[in-house]
Amino acid sequence: MQAENVKEYELIRAEMLNVKDCITKYVGYVFAGAGAAIYGLSKMEIAGIPFVSCALSLIISFVVVILFYKFQSHNRFAGYCKLLNQERYTIPISRNEKKDNDKKDDDISFFSWEWAVGKLRCLDENPKLLPNLINLIDIKILNKKNLEEKIKKIFIDKKGKYLKGLWILIKALLGKIETSSWAFPPLIVSICFIFSFGFLIGSIWVYIKNGHSQFLSFFSDDFSYFFLFVALIQLILWVRLIGKLFNLMLGQTRIESFFWKFMPIRAYFLNNVFSEYKIIPSYFDTDDELDTGESCPTK
Repeated sequence: MQAENVKEYELIRAEMLNVKDCITKYVGYVFAGAGAAIYGLSKMEIAGIPFVSCALSLIISFVVVILFYKFQSHNRFAGYCKLLNQERYTIPISRNEKKDNDKKDDDISFFSWEWAVGKLRCLDENPKLLPNLINLIDIKILNKKNLEEKIKKIFIDKKGKYLKGLWILIKALLGKIETSSWAFPPLIVSICFIFSFGFLIGSIWVYIKNGHSQFLSFFSDDFSYFFLFVALIQLILWVRLIGKLFNLMLGQTRIESFFWKFMPIRAYFLNNVFSEYKIIPSYFDTDDELDTGESCPTK
């Protein structure tokens, strides 16, 4: 790894590990909460079980929404770490030309994370800025036009994302996870899906067993309206979550996508923000179609 990148890499890795720990805790809360809820429901009066069970199903879905935010943060950190790990450049100025002669070269570090995340948000909100950004950067051993097309494809590759996301969820439910990315999200989402809809279906089952088996009687009290409200919210939430699952595993928020989207932003930072160093980076793990035909240095 580039010596100047080590400190930032270690800091970002530490943040990524904190996110993983947070995800593990949230998953633990879901398991512990579901177990405690099942025990508590068994001690309740029958009349209150449908309401509580229905509410629990919605709470679990809201926890999944938070988990998706954490999953995306993890992928953002991991994509940036991959970029730092594969980045190579030389600093053409002499060691004696530095303004601070007491500072060693080994102490030089370029911290661009917060700056890069801000620029990434702007790019996500307005992908039309990409061509201008590409034109302003200089990267060795890389075809800028092909890089632009690669990143554009990431932004627009949304065809059938809900069906593909649903298929990922179904495969996870069947225990057949086959992805080229981080396999943790579909596993966790499938478990939360079972808990959430298990409580929702359980609430209806108890309600029907409690003497509301007739169609007209189903719409005769407060629970029926509460159930329909919760079912509608669940439908909206899970359609959105399925789309986000596709993005995490195959779309624009997977690790590889963040790697590519950060590349021109990081290159612009090195080219311009530290212009006195005249840094032109190269990246050695790029697809063949992006290379210019020259061999990329690994040191």
